[in-house]
Amino acid sequence: MVNTLDKLRKSDWIIYPVIAIIFVMSFLSYNFEKLILPFYLTLICLFIIFFIIFDFEKSMMICLSVYLFDNIVNYDSQKIALTSLMSSIFCFVYLIKYIVDIFRKKQKPHWILIGLNVALIAYAFVVEFELSFESVKNAITNAIIIIILYLAYCNSHKLNLKKIIIQFTLILITILVLSLIFAVIPKYKILVIQDKKRFMGFTGNSNILQMFCILNISMLLVLFYKKIINWWQFGLMVFVPLITGILTMSKAYLICLIILLILFILLMFKSNWKFGLISLGSVAIIGVVACIVFWDKFSSIVDRFTQYNYDNIWDKILTGRYSIWKNYIEKWAGS
Repeated sequence: MVNTLDKLRKSDWIIYPVIAIIFVMSFLSYNFEKLILPFYLTLICLFIIFFIIFDFEKSMMICLSVYLFDNIVNYDSQKIALTSLMSSIFCFVYLIKYIVDIFRKKQKPHWILIGLNVALIAYAFVVEFELSFESVKNAITNAIIIIILYLAYCNSHKLNLKKIIIQFTLILITILVLSLIFAVIPKYKILVIQDKKRFMGFTGNSNILQMFCILNISMLLVLFYKKIINWWQFGLMVFVPLITGILTMSKAYLICLIILLILFILLMFKSNWKFGLISLGSVAIIGVVACIVFWDKFSSIVDRFTQYNYDNIWDKILTGRYSIWKNYIEKWAGS
């Protein structure tokens, strides 16, 4: 019995039923509002159990996957989102595991990084701290992010990036297909459509969804360029996130996609001029077909570039984000 459980824990495929269980529980909590608190607490317990029994790689995959359907669990009376609690549990469990591994001499502490991280966390608490719930929550969130990044660095040598990318791609495609089906069901349309026209999947925000799509496409391009996957595997896996990204009607997605494709074509020409020509031709054909099929979406994206009146060209392209980023950088540089 123990051996069977240990084999299940270490198997690669176990991640799929685990995420399916979390998704079903989340979906049930959305449909049975009166029972949302028990479902919410059950999900928290499941996260604790899964993070304890699974390794860092599988636990990280669970976290990434849950962010893809964050909008399903929306417990209004809770001021902390499920994904925030999940990240906190992940951080707490793996911090304890890391400390235990140090005492067992399975891990070596990186004292310089630890010192820098502690200083950064302390700085965030001192600068941002106010006697309010939001301020304390933000300070704790910053600390959790810093700790998770440190733990990811410490466990990076254990990660199989090829497996992570392929697993995440399959999970992303499954969730995207489900959300596309939900988009045609009147009861659930509000769950996956933003502003009555922009597709956001189960993420709750079309910009978050396009970010996942563009990251996934970029990772698949790397696998294809490195010849880890062949052209038909690449085509099958990239199709759904590519189309879904267009449906988000995100300007950032379109800009990033164009940059990615230009870089990819240049790399293919550098590798082999024949592959470069094939890549250029394929991208051109797919681009023309996509423009014809999704002309209304592309037109809406282009219209959004001129929707707001900004003096700076970069603010027009980035919807005012250029000035925001510039102000942040100036404040950071001046502090």
